[in-house]
Amino acid sequence: HVAATLVAGQHIALKDIVVTQSNNNGLLLNGFNVSLDNCLVSFTDWVGALQYKPLGVIGNQMSVTRCTVRDFGNAGVTTAIPNVAPAAPGKPQQPPEPMAGRRLEVAYTHIYNGARVGEDTAALYSGGWAAAGTVWHHNWVHDTTEKCIRFDDQSENATIHHNVIYNCGEPKFDASSGLNSGLGLVAKGDGHIIYANTIFAANFSEMCLSSCIEKEKPYRHQYPRILQNAHSQIFNTAAARAIPNATHYGCECQAGGSPGGNFTAVYNGSDLHLVDVAAHDYRPTHDSPLVDAGVVWPPYTDGYVGAAPDIGAYEYGGEKWTAGCVGLEERLAAAAAPAPPPTVLLTGYAPFDSKSDNPSGDVAKALNGTCSGGVCFDARVLSVDSTGASSVASWLAAS
Repeated sequence: HVAATLVAGQHIALKDIVVTQSNNNGLLLNGFNVSLDNCLVSFTDWVGALQYKPLGVIGNQMSVTRCTVRDFGNAGVTTAIPNVAPAAPGKPQQPPEPMAGRRLEVAYTHIYNGARVGEDTAALYSGGWAAAGTVWHHNWVHDTTEKCIRFDDQSENATIHHNVIYNCGEPKFDASSGLNSGLGLVAKGDGHIIYANTIFAANFSEMCLSSCIEKEKPYRHQYPRILQNAHSQIFNTAAARAIPNATHYGCECQAGGSPGGNFTAVYNGSDLHLVDVAAHDYRPTHDSPLVDAGVVWPPYTDGYVGAAPDIGAYEYGGEKWTAGCVGLEERLAAAAAPAPPPTVLLTGYAPFDSKSDNPSGDVAKALNGTCSGGVCFDARVLSVDSTGASSVASWLAAS
């Protein structure tokens, strides 16, 4: 067994949590109706293995909001709602759990600097029938050496909206080390709702949506195998490229053809005219081609601003929402800052008996305000009488 910070149970609310510096797991949540709000998970999974989770969430009615997960070796946030597994070939299939009542959300979370060691991974990850009922929304996911967001083999009925995804496939070591791995959003399986996302600057493709029959794999039951993304809906999303295949890792369909899913109002330009990406201001400017370029699709586009919904994660003139923890980075930095050196009260005597100087007083004057040997000196020169003794007592009491 590997050590982990594990919270398991029902009806639990967690808030303001920092987990840092772990060579394997970070924080694991397991149960029913468990919420986590405002957390920071950093420098975890140095081993780079998928089984070690910086932030792992398994259960139903689970919620992760306003978290920052950064600097990790493999996947950053992994989620699953327990479900039955696909059957082996020739074996009867147990029906999957009904969709009603299934929900697991990751929202307003900032995930970056990922996959520093491992490969074929994603910063935000789920897969299989355990993905059904997952909702990932209002997240910033960027700067990972692999895929940014991924629903893996046989994922079903997930919802992905209002996410900003970019710089996927950043090289680990040199310019060639990230080739073909940079996919912004990968969605296998079927039944997904993907809308109002801003995806750009992936080194291979902004979206990778499988459009072939699910692959048969010796290490995973894949039955029944279905035509992928036949019923998935993708709309009001900015993604310069969307492919059905990848030459190395990804969608696993043959080259050519169309991507999976039904596309409506997907902008495939590369000049998005965003306010200031470096400052995490991903709103479109007034002259952006995204403004009023979307389609009305109730209830998903309710509350839009302008003549029509905008394409992407932000509305021009709408809310400037942010992602990530609040106040915890500063708290962590303060805790890691070195403590100031201790101060030593040093006393020397003034001249007495008509002498012109006193060596102890001279030493005190010379050392006052200096530091040496890991300590600093607060030096005072005392008169050689009861007043001097009283001064020392007062100084010590004040400190």
